[in-house]
Amino acid sequence: MLVFFLLILSGCWDIDEADRMDYVHAVGVDYVDDEIVVYLQIPNLGSLGSPDYTSEMGRSVVVAKERGENISSIIHRIYQSAQRKLYFGHTTLVILSEEALRHGLLNQAIDLMNRFPQTRYGIEMFATQSNIEELLDVTTLFENASVLTRVTDLENTYEMSSLVKNINMRELMIQLDEPGYDGIIPAIELNKGTWADETETINAIETVGVALVTSDRYCGFILGDHIKGLRWLQKSERIAVTVYEGEKPISEIVLVRPKHKISIVDNGEKVTFEIRVRSRGIVTEVLENITEDKIIKSLKKTIEKEIRKTYLAALELESDIYRLSEELYRSKFKKWKEIEERGAIPLDENSIVVNVNIDLIDTSVDKLEPTIP
Repeated sequence: MLVFFLLILSGCWDIDEADRMDYVHAVGVDYVDDEIVVYLQIPNLGSLGSPDYTSEMGRSVVVAKERGENISSIIHRIYQSAQRKLYFGHTTLVILSEEALRHGLLNQAIDLMNRFPQTRYGIEMFATQSNIEELLDVTTLFENASVLTRVTDLENTYEMSSLVKNINMRELMIQLDEPGYDGIIPAIELNKGTWADETETINAIETVGVALVTSDRYCGFILGDHIKGLRWLQKSERIAVTVYEGEKPISEIVLVRPKHKISIVDNGEKVTFEIRVRSRGIVTEVLENITEDKIIKSLKKTIEKEIRKTYLAALELESDIYRLSEELYRSKFKKWKEIEERGAIPLDENSIVVNVNIDLIDTSVDKLEPTIP
């Protein structure tokens, strides 16, 4: 019987050997000169977790690049020059350029990743105005973990200073499928000036804002100071705010895990939204003597200004970044049905009212004075 079963039972003859495959870590999609350009980032597995690895031992990452008419055919073209089988089961992120978003390639990229049996819904999504090939060439500051850059370990850096929360493919698909939703994709760019060693500057990836999209339209990018209001209406960990007197900084406050709530005020003909933000603050730096009341007053003014600034920037792009339409849809469907147009409601600069409540913790008289007067 043992001999019989040895003859009829199959073994692992059809299993791919791990050391005979290259693993695609990131996919980039661009649109240049009326053609789609696809990039595949493949890390050198010998550089992962090896303290003895140095740059002289070989490249830490390799980037493949091809052009064509659709993403799938381009990837198959890359297959023709691949030296080993390419495996997409560990793909971690997709980066789309502004031109790719403008030409509707986001839907094409999601459709491909959703149908391909090796990929998963947890792939992180990013947008950029920088050169994608340069972004994919970026590795960590040290050679022993080449793929653990900011975009692959975003939660780690997000805990230190929260600006834009990451989004994976599943979450983005939900946003694009729901009425009144705008997809909010984190925007990244190449930072060429912050980091350096003893011989040269080191390229790094920096979060700079968001790209706003719908299922059928690219809205635009919101970057820099114009996006700071979003952090108060998403799940943030730590937010640093500078307190000014005139144009002079006098203190730095870190606000921890802010909470927000949106209430609907129906005035009959017009609907307004009250945005309430509440947070605890910790004084981390004092440059001049300052009172607690002055800190709280300044923080309230700054937070309200940031929320309004982001809201108005999105409004110029005809985008509902705070998803006020969804709030009305969930809470007062009849009113939403009455005023909605293609899933969205009319909004203007007077549609929001902002109220902020701040509580300073671990604060006493000596902590509101400079350590050395």
